[in-house]
Parts: sequence; C-alpha cells; structure tokens
Amino acid sequence: MIELGVPFTDPIADGPIIQEANAKALTNGVTISSVLNIVREARHRGLQIPVLLMGYYNPILRYGEERMLEDCKEAGVNGFVIVDLPLEEAIRFRRLCASNGLV
Repeated sequence: MIELGVPFTDPIADGPIIQEANAKALTNGVTISSVLNIVREARHRGLQIPVLLMGYYNPILRYGEERMLEDCKEAGVNGFVIVDLPLEEAIRFRRLCASNGLV
C-alpha cells in the first residue's frame, strides 16, 4: 500500500517533518489535481497496489466531496487517511466513499 500525501497549509496534527514537507510541496505548486495526476500516471505505468491519499478534510471540502471521490476513483485512488476528520463527519464521508467504491 502507498500512502500519498496531499499538502495542506496548516498541518497541525502532524510533526515537524510532515509540516515541512507540506510547506515544500505547496511552495512547489503541488495540488490535489497534481497528486491525482501522479496516481493516474503510476496506474498507467502498471502500479497495482492500493493507493491511499493522506491529508486533511478541509482541502476535500474545498475541492468538493463528490468531485473529489469521482476524480479519485477515475485516477485510481483506493481510499483516504484523513487525520482531522471529525467523528460526526466520518460516518457520512465513509458512506460517500463506499458508494463510490473507495475506502
């Protein structure tokens, strides 16, 4: 399994190394779209193991949950690790993921 980070401007749930990685990624223009392109290209080259996107819920909300799930499925993402997803939202988001074939 591969855990691929999606950068966020305020990664407070992470330690200094991941915070620095987020800052560098954002400085270099990494976006949800570019992360999805990485997955898409890896799948095109034959990657078969599961890929999970790791990050924060706010970028997903901003991108649009339905759009995110559709684009992730199309790119070949299998699911998510969302470090700050409130319990109340996790149930609904998991249902959305399941209805789109994601975990």
